[in-house]
Amino acid sequence: MGLAGGSGGINPQLTTMKLLRTSPLSLNSSFSPFWRMPLGLPDMASLLDDFFPQAAPTVSMPVDVEENPQAYQVRVELPGVRKADLQVQAHEGWLEISAKRQIKGAQGECSQSLSRRLRLPEQVQQDSISAQLQDGILTLTLPKPPQAQPKTIPIE
Repeated sequence: MGLAGGSGGINPQLTTMKLLRTSPLSLNSSFSPFWRMPLGLPDMASLLDDFFPQAAPTVSMPVDVEENPQAYQVRVELPGVRKADLQVQAHEGWLEISAKRQIKGAQGECSQSLSRRLRLPEQVQQDSISAQLQDGILTLTLPKPPQAQPKTIPIE
């Protein structure tokens, strides 16, 4: 049987996937063998990092998405974010999450902005999306439309 079959070991009623943000400027990835210089010279990635240093470390906004027959559940980890500093919008098939948080460190306090944009499935009722922030976890419920039921048409 396939993934949705009953004996495949995966529950067809509950599907979970984890999405993580990566750094687009990081060249020290699996491609690094192609960037290496011969004879002990510095590799290309470290040369480019000298010219294009990252101003701040990449901030991730981990997202878990679960699907059940009635809705999608989206959970976003946002530690240190207050409700007043969080904005969620659904517009033209996209779900946009923006947040700000204050971080206290040895050098003082600074503000950090986070954002994430997710493509909404076509079968989501955008007018009925609900959100709840509790203990640093934003939970979004994206309801699916009711399944179309066949209608018996009387013949006259």
